[in-house]
Amino acid sequence: MTSVKYTTATLLAAFVLTSTASAISYEAPSNYYNSATSTGSALKSQLRQIMTNGHDPTSYDDLKTAFKYTDTDPNNPNNVLLIYDRDSQTGNWNSGDFWDREHIWPKSLQGSGSNRNDSHALRPSTPKLNSTRGNKPFGGTYGQTSMGANGSFWYPGDQDAGDVARSLFYSATRYSHLSLKNGSASNNNMGDLSGLIRWHYLDTPDEFELRRNHAVYGGEVDSYKGYTYTNPKAQNNRNAYIDRPEYAWSVYMDQQNDTSLYFGSSANADGSSSKTVDLGTVIKGASSVNTSYTATLNKDGFDGTYYSVSTTSNLTSSVTGRYNAFAMDSSGSRDIHLNLDANTSQIGEQTGTVTVDNLDVTTQGGSGHGANDGDDTVTLALTVLDHSNASFSSSLDQDTLTIDFGYIEANKEFTETFDIFNYATSSFTADLDLDSITSSGDASAFDLDLNTFSNLAANDKATYTASINSAFSGPLQATYTLNLSDEDLPGATGSQTLSINLLANVAPIPEPTSLALLGLAGIITLSNRRRSL
Repeated sequence: MTSVKYTTATLLAAFVLTSTASAISYEAPSNYYNSATSTGSALKSQLRQIMTNGHDPTSYDDLKTAFKYTDTDPNNPNNVLLIYDRDSQTGNWNSGDFWDREHIWPKSLQGSGSNRNDSHALRPSTPKLNSTRGNKPFGGTYGQTSMGANGSFWYPGDQDAGDVARSLFYSATRYSHLSLKNGSASNNNMGDLSGLIRWHYLDTPDEFELRRNHAVYGGEVDSYKGYTYTNPKAQNNRNAYIDRPEYAWSVYMDQQNDTSLYFGSSANADGSSSKTVDLGTVIKGASSVNTSYTATLNKDGFDGTYYSVSTTSNLTSSVTGRYNAFAMDSSGSRDIHLNLDANTSQIGEQTGTVTVDNLDVTTQGGSGHGANDGDDTVTLALTVLDHSNASFSSSLDQDTLTIDFGYIEANKEFTETFDIFNYATSSFTADLDLDSITSSGDASAFDLDLNTFSNLAANDKATYTASINSAFSGPLQATYTLNLSDEDLPGATGSQTLSINLLANVAPIPEPTSLALLGLAGIITLSNRRRSL
């Protein structure tokens, strides 16, 4: 006989790998618990009514067939998994040789009634373990080395501790003559409640338990053979403490749950918290962008609580769903790994949010505690900018500028101004950098007060001047090539160029000898005029 231990991760993996699994939900119908609106004993009465309505009790004999559908081994679907040791045995009944029908609530401690045959209250078990346990109540420390007898108590093993607790919660709610107590069992009482409630928060419902609850109810479940089926011996009711584990504290403990969950260093007065994580800014088309963040969820208080984790469609979380819990007796924390599904081909701010809801239903623990604990959120934000666009115009993409000074007399000064724009059609546009300037032609004949710059904002401009050095003469021409790029961010490119053409035709400066001759000619002309007079 081979004993196989299945962790929650193993069962989840088996579920995911089955072709039909992705389409199956083991949730209760959306209105199933609509009438569960109270707390304490009133809530217990409401749950009893819900779990009684429609209940079609199975017979003890029916369980020989039912267990094939409710306790299926996901790694060997012709087998069933047995409680306590998680041994995998054939699903076919063989007169109790391979497995027997174990009463979680011992038959000798419950009197007569349907609970003796209730699929929620019985599990297939190795006959020897069934006999060895007898009518011992459950007890022991979660995490101890092995299952089995623990003095006068019986420890079911870590993998079944929470399952057993929720089965007993069900029985003590569904059947009014049964009750749970601290310590040893007697008559119609079963224990140990203080241990059971701790196990409830330490061993949360896993895929196996959720599927089993749905199969007992009669819902469609994965056969692990590539198709789905329903249990032919279904009993048409559900275990509320599996579907809604948050009810257990109010029904079996008190109405002052003291838990408060929060992200960051502390919670607000109402228990809520919010945190926005800036993942930075990148430029359109960037690759290898960091979109991950680890958020630490903290718990204050000494009580246990369940919480749900939900996300927007573009965020993934390592923790999801409503079957998450913090244990009793201490504060605690848990890391939640988040990843934003960012699209760097789309400009703008991209955000994704995870929301944590403390599911406790008790209201007397004060503001910010239990049901009064506000939701907690973490938002990841990534900004994607369009590429910068260098231009000589504010209204169009102009890459070339020509400044023609025209014909210029010698020793005259002429200056022209011009602008360089970061021409943008979106407010989400990268800054512009001017990285280098090269020149050709008669560059020494011109003065350009242009230097490299960085971080020219979208739709902003930088103004410069160009002037002619009239010490030169004749037709002059110079070309300046400006090499520009996006600001220094992931995704930046440096492929932009602007071109400035400067033109001028400067009159030549007269030679000194030419000026002297012109002066002498003037004196002779004046002397001739005087003689004629």
